[in-house]
Amino acid sequence: MRGCGSDLPSRADADACLLRPAARANVLAELVAACGWGFDSVAVIATSPADRDMLLAAGTAFALKGAGYDALAAADRTFPAREAGGFTQAVDAVCTLALPANP
Repeated sequence: MRGCGSDLPSRADADACLLRPAARANVLAELVAACGWGFDSVAVIATSPADRDMLLAAGTAFALKGAGYDALAAADRTFPAREAGGFTQAVDAVCTLALPANP
């Protein structure tokens, strides 16, 4: 299996990487660095316990009920479970955040 840092991982490799909690945070860190952003400009929506590390790194952290105790504790704001419309509510909240000005 190719590593998570490979230039062009297969879909199966990418999915396997994202199942590991630390890998999710690493992928986010790579994306933030590649785009030249700071973590303070990143919003994360946690849907599972594997998202806790991303929540801790993000500038804005949202979590859905069912994402696990640690994720809920790390979140700036929590939402109902996905099946109760929580994901839609969280995405709506992300969309209302102030966007940084284009340089």
